[in-house]
Amino acid sequence: MFGEVSPFYDLLNRLLSLGLDQGWRRRAVAEVRLPPQGVLLDVATGTGDVAIEALRSLGRCRVVGVDVSRPMLVRGGKKLPDAARCRFTLGRAEALPFADGSFDGATCAFGARNFSPVVPCLAEMGRVVRPRARVVVLELTRPSSRLLRMLHCAYLRSVVPALGGAFGRLGAYRYLAASILAFPSPPEFLALMAEAGLADCRHIPLSGGVAGIFVGEARGA
Repeated sequence: MFGEVSPFYDLLNRLLSLGLDQGWRRRAVAEVRLPPQGVLLDVATGTGDVAIEALRSLGRCRVVGVDVSRPMLVRGGKKLPDAARCRFTLGRAEALPFADGSFDGATCAFGARNFSPVVPCLAEMGRVVRPRARVVVLELTRPSSRLLRMLHCAYLRSVVPALGGAFGRLGAYRYLAASILAFPSPPEFLALMAEAGLADCRHIPLSGGVAGIFVGEARGA
């Protein structure tokens, strides 16, 4: 499914988020607090937008992006501003092909709602970063305001599938809407992060709660 939508994935991200997704990624990358010349792991990297933002905003960092979809990675590779500092590799979030403590931070943007179950994937992210390094998850969530929640639900059930259908991928964007509606509430997701072994977990709502950043830390040695 992700391979099929890869040619217009970035365009639809801009359209469906009204252009807000780029700012959300910038905020998520800033929350990692990567040390100078640190190494970042981006899980479910897709076409690499978080990896590219990190290369632009985090000094001389290096980035490794992991995803299960080869077409997405191929498309992302063509966008890289500095291929010498970033590499993409096939891999699954529940079995990351890296040694313990290999990275100075980890991110995952708009991928956690596709993990089933999510706890082993979060635990893997915590395993491959050094002790006290941050794991940052950016995800689409549901607003807490009742009125905004109703409008958001209507948008997901009507506008999102319609726009996906205009690109010939109605099923994929029906899935997108359903996955957002099924995603755990912020308190529930924080509990899952804690269950995965992450410490000091917190939630940062974005744009009235239609998106959110979840931050946790790998436990110390």
